[in-house]
Amino acid sequence: MSRFNLALVMRRRAPGRGGSRSSETGGRGGLGTKGDVVTTEPIGGPLTLRHASKRSSGTWGPDDYDVIDSRGRDIGRISKPRAGVPPDHAWEWAITGAVVMPHLPSHGFCASLDEAKAKFAETWRAWLAHTRS
Repeated sequence: MSRFNLALVMRRRAPGRGGSRSSETGGRGGLGTKGDVVTTEPIGGPLTLRHASKRSSGTWGPDDYDVIDSRGRDIGRISKPRAGVPPDHAWEWAITGAVVMPHLPSHGFCASLDEAKAKFAETWRAWLAHTRS
């Protein structure tokens, strides 16, 4: 199993200290203010990529993975289908563990496994951030 994160920086109020509430920060300023603890843990925690052969049922191929969230829930799949995909975008990702809003994609195709993992994580975390606000 491998874990993957989308590089996001979050600020959390340190226990018993002043500081800001949890919030995502962009690339401009805001880090290191007194009382803040800076962490690189992404929204929702790390995602784990588990080969589909670990599944107790269903069919799977050599390039077929389940995506597991930090609570152990199966939230999606990343796979390299054997047919029906453009050769320059051979990897497919799909969020299956939630209903994603219309303005966010729930699936897509990418050129590499790393690109598919990044797009999956980006979309999953955008959905989580929206549902928590």
